[in-house]
Amino acid sequence: MRKFSNKMVLSVLTLVLLVVALGTTTFAWFTVGNTVTVESFQTEVKSAYGLDMRYMLADGETPATGSDWVRSISGTDMLTYLEQDYTTEVWTDFKLDEVTSVDGKVFKKIGLDYQLGPDLTRTDGYIEFKLQFRTAEADQSLAWTSAVITSEGVPWTPGTTFNKVGGGEQGLTEATYYAAGATRVSATGTETIVYEKVTGADNAAVLSKNQPNWTAGAHDYYKKVMNKDLSTIYGNPNYASNPSGHYEAAETVTALNNASKLGALTAPALADGYYYITVTIRVYLEGFDSEMFDAILEDKLFVELGFTLVPTV
Repeated sequence: MRKFSNKMVLSVLTLVLLVVALGTTTFAWFTVGNTVTVESFQTEVKSAYGLDMRYMLADGETPATGSDWVRSISGTDMLTYLEQDYTTEVWTDFKLDEVTSVDGKVFKKIGLDYQLGPDLTRTDGYIEFKLQFRTAEADQSLAWTSAVITSEGVPWTPGTTFNKVGGGEQGLTEATYYAAGATRVSATGTETIVYEKVTGADNAAVLSKNQPNWTAGAHDYYKKVMNKDLSTIYGNPNYASNPSGHYEAAETVTALNNASKLGALTAPALADGYYYITVTIRVYLEGFDSEMFDAILEDKLFVELGFTLVPTV
């Protein structure tokens, strides 16, 4: 049975998107040059020229400490920024939760029997922060070129058999379940892109560009335990005739490249020779994903992102 009161505590995250295992002294790094990356478990890599970035607070201001344009932001600096952004008290107690979104920008909590709550703020259930990019080159756009989502996995023994994601039956034996499979990362500039990973046969991403798969994974487990078929609640294919009985999560992509443009860098009103774009990053667990078992709320998640400049056409 899904325990919606369970949450993934952000103390397992050493930085944001970011997510490195609890207790580790290794940090992910924001590395900036012509290409910007967020790399887990790698040392800082500096590249040549072209693209700077800085963390922006939710109110549009830069953090009080370390607000200069830089080529890299360490994990400890990122954590400091997040504490300023959310306030230390809020960030210390922050928890990822099972949420859902139809556009990667507005989120709702999933409650008992998968009922949707009111719109959430970024302090409830999902991570949100802003990065500002700049370049001195004209006619450039920012492309989101890579995302790697992995997690350590959590062993769990289900209380009943159910259909596994990707096929086959899960018996009453211990198996490993992964938060990575239900994770979404969205990036919003002037355009929004929502990314989900494609994993192995037993963890295949099935909630891309369509309704949830009600016959496998967490949804089938819920049906077996609660004797409730979610497809009768949300599976109506005709949204126009029955909008409350139809659900589609945010349309996602499973591959990123130079064509994955978030928007053009533009000159501000007070010209300083640079062109800018501010991007909002959001990391969340999609509650309607078939891999959204309660067990994964205890997992440790790792996210690696890459951005680069491409000519605006």
